[in-house]
Amino acid sequence: MAALKHVAYPFGWIAACWLACFTYCALHIRTTALRLICVNGAIFTLAIGLWEVILHYRESVIRRTHLSEGAVAVKDDWLGWAPPPSTVIHARRTAGDSVVFDVRYTNDSFRLRVVPPPPRWHSKGTVAFFGCSFAYGAGLNDDATLPYQVSAASGGSYRVINFAGGGYGPHQMLSALEHGLVDKVVGRDSITYAVYEAIPGHIARAVGRVPFHKHAPRYRLASDGRAQFVGRFDDPPTSRLGWLRLKLEKSALFRFLVYDRQRAWVSDADLHLYLMIVRRSRDLLVARYPGARFEVLLWGDGSDMDQRIADGLGGFRIPVHRVPDILPDFEDYLRGSKYRLSRTDAHPDSVANALLARYLIANVLH
Repeated sequence: MAALKHVAYPFGWIAACWLACFTYCALHIRTTALRLICVNGAIFTLAIGLWEVILHYRESVIRRTHLSEGAVAVKDDWLGWAPPPSTVIHARRTAGDSVVFDVRYTNDSFRLRVVPPPPRWHSKGTVAFFGCSFAYGAGLNDDATLPYQVSAASGGSYRVINFAGGGYGPHQMLSALEHGLVDKVVGRDSITYAVYEAIPGHIARAVGRVPFHKHAPRYRLASDGRAQFVGRFDDPPTSRLGWLRLKLEKSALFRFLVYDRQRAWVSDADLHLYLMIVRRSRDLLVARYPGARFEVLLWGDGSDMDQRIADGLGGFRIPVHRVPDILPDFEDYLRGSKYRLSRTDAHPDSVANALLARYLIANVLH
C-alpha cells in the first residue's frame, strides 16, 4: 500500500518484493506441494516484474523521442489540456539517429493554432476545424496544416479557425460548443462550415480508454439518449473498483493491456456513444449558427471501423468524406510510405494536407 501511495512506478518494486518472498519460501519450506506453489509464484512474479520493467523502459524511450520547448500545456476544465495563449512551441521528434520533424507551433491569444489572418471582409464566411493532432498539424510548421492550407487555397475568402488540439477527440469539440469556447472565438461572426477531422482512434478517446488527457470532458448517454456532460475522466472515483483502477494505472503492464491492446477493438456501446457525441456536436452547432454545414473528414486505419463510423454518421444525415477515397494510392499511407511524416509517425504530411485542402475547396466549401 505504501508503494502504491508514494512511488510513481510501484509495480516493479512490488513484483520484486513478492519474488523475494516466494524465493525465500521455496528454499525453506519442506512440504513439496507448498514448495511447488512458491516456485511457480516466483516464476510468475519474475515474469510480471520483467514485463513491467521492459514496458516502463519502452514508455521512457518513446517520451525521449518527443521533445518540446517554449510552453507547457496546462490543465483546462473544459478541454482537458491546452497550450498557453500566445506561445511558440519548438517541437522535435527523433527515430533512432534520424529526425522525424523539427518544427514550431504558433498558438494565438485564444490558444489555437494560427492560420493566415483573413482580409477585413471574408466574403464567403467562417470555417471552423475540429479534431486532434491531425487537424492541429502535429509535426508540421504553421503553414503546412490543413486549416492553414484551406485558408491559403481559398485566397482568403474564408475566415478559418483551428479548434483542434493534440490528443483531442469529439468530446473536446462538444465541450467547446457547450461551454462557450467556440462562441468566444467566433465572436460576432457566424460559422458557415464546420469540418471535424476524425480518426477511428477517437472512439477510444471519447470513452476514456487512453492513458493521456485524463482531465478531458466525460460524456455518458442520458435517459433521452443524448450525450450528456458528467464531469472529467480524472474525477475522484466513487467506488472501490474505480479506486483499484486508479492504482493499477500506475502499472506499465496494465496500461499496455488496457490502452495499447484494447484500442484495437471497440464495443458497440463505445461506438454508439462516440456517434452520439458527434451528433450532439452537430445539433448544437447548427442550432447556434443557423445555416451552418457540419461535415466530417474521416481517415481510415485499414480496418472496417472507418466504414462503421461513416455508416453510423450517415444514419444521422451527417456528410462524411472518407480520406481513403480522396487521396490517390491511400494504401501507400497504410504501408507507411506516403502521405505521412514517416514510417513510424502516421500524422499527415504537407502533401496530404494540400490535396485535402484542394478537395475541401472544390467539393465542400461552396
